[in-house]
Amino acid sequence: GFVYHSHYLKYFERAREEGIGVGIIKKYYKQRIHMVVRSANLKYRLPATHGDILKVTTDCIIKKNKFLRCYHKAYNIETSALLVDSVVDIVMINKDNNHICFPTEFEQFFKLNWRTRGDLLW
Repeated sequence: GFVYHSHYLKYFERAREEGIGVGIIKKYYKQRIHMVVRSANLKYRLPATHGDILKVTTDCIIKKNKFLRCYHKAYNIETSALLVDSVVDIVMINKDNNHICFPTEFEQFFKLNWRTRGDLLW
């Protein structure tokens, strides 16, 4: 069968976490500040079948310190075919679930530490 469409969202989330760094995500979580999906737009180009090995690439940029825009692509590693590409916007919310700007500290950390991960395989 084919890989269920929502699984790609999980793959893309893992790639974002790896690129940003789990440590800083945990740091903000302990402060009750969360990074949540504001919007997700996925374009399915070709299906993956169970047993295929997928490669996910991710690149993110901070837009006006208000949201993080992530560009994700999933490829079939054997054929190099693009299966899915997407744009996902992430915002930060505080303990009261109100949108907040990305802290300067996060922006600085992000610019120094962001890693485009092209080697995440599933």
